[in-house]
Amino acid sequence: MGIASNRAFTSCIVRVVEALRHSYLKFLVEVCCHGEVSRTIVIAAITLALFPSTSNGQLSCPNGASNIETVRDLPRWSGRSSTQHPSAPKQYLFFDAVRDELVVYYPKSLNESTNSSQEYTEIRWQPQFLVAPIVISSQRPLEGNVFEYKYSLENDSTAKSSISWFSIVSSSAEDNPVLTHPAWITHSSRTSPAPHAPQVAIMDARLIKKSENLGYFLGWHSKDQTQVIPPNGQLNNFILRSQLMPGIITAFANSDNVFRLSVEMPPEIHSLIVPFLAPERNFKSIATIGPKFSLQTKPSTIANDFLQVVAHLQKQGCFNGSDEFLRELMEVLHRVHESDKRVAMQFQKRPSNAFESEITNAVKLSLSTH
Repeated sequence: MGIASNRAFTSCIVRVVEALRHSYLKFLVEVCCHGEVSRTIVIAAITLALFPSTSNGQLSCPNGASNIETVRDLPRWSGRSSTQHPSAPKQYLFFDAVRDELVVYYPKSLNESTNSSQEYTEIRWQPQFLVAPIVISSQRPLEGNVFEYKYSLENDSTAKSSISWFSIVSSSAEDNPVLTHPAWITHSSRTSPAPHAPQVAIMDARLIKKSENLGYFLGWHSKDQTQVIPPNGQLNNFILRSQLMPGIITAFANSDNVFRLSVEMPPEIHSLIVPFLAPERNFKSIATIGPKFSLQTKPSTIANDFLQVVAHLQKQGCFNGSDEFLRELMEVLHRVHESDKRVAMQFQKRPSNAFESEITNAVKLSLSTH
């Protein structure tokens, strides 16, 4: 096979793998690969796409709780002109699935009760969740009962926007965490009057607004557009040091495309838009490992939390790995929960991806006798 053929072969394989992730396989096999790749190679490419590398165990994990409504659940925009009326009375918000945009479309007469004009205002906005974060974390104990959490953040090639913000949800206001990064700026909502960061990626949407399930944002954001993480980009060395032991928490990633509410908008339109700007609706959430439990927390409480969160993530399809390993992990957690004591841990089964390894390490740090 010559150099040109090698390049065509490599290009085709890459496109087949990407096509599988976007449901275009049939088209590309017929158009791109006809005469270039044997049936054996196509099957190999299919295998690679359907059974991806286990280094990123979160790729199959949906965005948080399944029953949270986002702008994507709004009525579809049909391309109406400004002379047409909305399809339903007082239906002013739509979603343009082609451009992934919220469409705000309302009659100008809403601003003035005496205005009988049939003209319409149209505003478009791309939500901030059009990113595809892959979070890889590591944890280790330091001296003085401090734990170090280090994160690597990738923006998958399927993303439509660059990542400008990366946050985790801290469960305690009593902790004094230290955040660092070589390039990005740190931020925290711990000074706010009340906790408001939802643990959306690790529990059902019906539970996330309860006060005990809300926390504080801790994180990092880019200084400017030269520091963002574009699709297929990656940034490392997000470091957080905390006195809280590790557990499964929510992380958020989002673009810098903030929706600016205008004073010229009618109050009725304001009230319709604001709910869709909440973090659980507007940011991309993902489960990861982070500071969660104080050193005084009972082992049974910690084990029960792991049990509940892992069970929820299983239902959400967040594990593409070994059922045997997860069963062994759950058995160990049940043993700790029943005895309310730390135990020696030595697993017979091996984690099959990075996410399972991270959970295993967190369980050992928070509940092992070693």
